[in-house]
Amino acid sequence: SGSKKRSQTKSSPPSQKETISNSYEENTPSEKKPSAMKSQLADTITCAICMDFLVHSVNLPCGHSCCWMCWDEWSEKNKTCPTCRKEVEDEKSVVRNICCDQMVELFVNQDNYSKEEKQVFKERKAESEKFMKAKKRARSTKNSTSGISIDDSRSEKKKRRRRNVATAQ
Repeated sequence: SGSKKRSQTKSSPPSQKETISNSYEENTPSEKKPSAMKSQLADTITCAICMDFLVHSVNLPCGHSCCWMCWDEWSEKNKTCPTCRKEVEDEKSVVRNICCDQMVELFVNQDNYSKEEKQVFKERKAESEKFMKAKKRARSTKNSTSGISIDDSRSEKKKRRRRNVATAQ
């Protein structure tokens, strides 16, 4: 019969590393490759108010983030998210995002940022820390305007309860 034998060449299967690498190259659009991914990450960890890297970031109820210091100033005039404009009804729903802060630190401390850029970030962070301490002091002063600290107030409530229980018996 006139059938020809197909040449069968046996080659070893690609290693897992080669398969992953080839798959990444073939299936990843150019805009998703590392340099573009770094750019996208930089955009993600940028404050919508100051347009700089997030410093002491806060999460808003809608899921967006911004710098705490920026949010504090923004929220005095606007009770909405600076990104999507969704109303922020309760200040207690605005929470710190420590994980995001850590990602920003790792990102900024990479080798592709100059000493000057890193210094600017460090200075912004120090300024924000001073701001946070001042806000904390203002809150504690506000809570103690009656001359009784929060701890004293709790202790007074406990004493009153004890007296009420003793009187009831």
